[in-house]
Amino acid sequence: MDIDTSDDKFTELDNTRTPNFVNQHLFLKTLLASEDASLYNYSEESYIKYFYKMDQGPIQQLIYKKYLNKFKKVRENNNFRQQLLSALKCEEVSESKLKNLEYKEKELMQLFKIHNSCKATSYITYERPMSEQNFFLSIRSGIQIASLTIAGDISSQDTLFDAESSFRIGLEAELILPFNNQKWSLTLEPTYYNYSSRKDKETFLTDSYREVDYTAIEIPLGVRYYLFFSSDLQVFFNAGFTYAIALDSEIGGTTGLRLLDIGSEFNSFLGLGLRVKDRYSFEICYQSSCDLLGDYFIRTSSYSSTSFVLGYRFL
Repeated sequence: MDIDTSDDKFTELDNTRTPNFVNQHLFLKTLLASEDASLYNYSEESYIKYFYKMDQGPIQQLIYKKYLNKFKKVRENNNFRQQLLSALKCEEVSESKLKNLEYKEKELMQLFKIHNSCKATSYITYERPMSEQNFFLSIRSGIQIASLTIAGDISSQDTLFDAESSFRIGLEAELILPFNNQKWSLTLEPTYYNYSSRKDKETFLTDSYREVDYTAIEIPLGVRYYLFFSSDLQVFFNAGFTYAIALDSEIGGTTGLRLLDIGSEFNSFLGLGLRVKDRYSFEICYQSSCDLLGDYFIRTSSYSSTSFVLGYRFL
């Protein structure tokens, strides 16, 4: 499929009005599906392009390009307006209506809705209905699988605790941001969890062991981005930072080994999830490693976890 790869950034604009077409394999996002007139888009970091299809015809790009004239002024090739005037044969889609049409999803969607309604053709849109509610609360519980390594511990050897699974539960507050079709939100989720493990060690003189009991309430602050496949199905991505507050947590072991207090630490997280019917969610969340023994000069540690979380939005 041909696509104009012209960049919209000012520093990347060229001085030709003609699109820079390149033939590529593209995965288009369907914005509006109809037997008469359908609308799609394709986005990269520096541009977004819209495509359309009439009846059983081929999918074609709607042409829009920014360029510089000989005086280095930004000009626009708005050929997409003429394309739509020729393709959308409807009394309500007039030249005057298209004269100031912007190359934006909202305006193009509205135009294609008008055309399909004019032709009495049913259509399906894949946009998120705008909700008046922008604040939600969810209860989120699941399983956390964590592991811990202590460096410079017993006899200057590392202690590698096994990966252990435990229950975690949290209360998530989510604030939907009022732009980009409500695809972005901020999240805050105080969460309780515990990690316990024991590691036996055999030394030359005697046997010894280390054990850890780590209980914490973490407070993650993140940003979430939604991909809407329908009004009942969304995929989301999370990223952010969390502060874990340790609760009477320590690393102990055989008599004679120093008792190590676990402190509170920052780390980062990434998540991938699925939301169904705006109520239920499932997420896989990975937290990067952090040092639970930051208060010690000689010993260091690496604690990381992966969580599988089920959520229910009750407000």
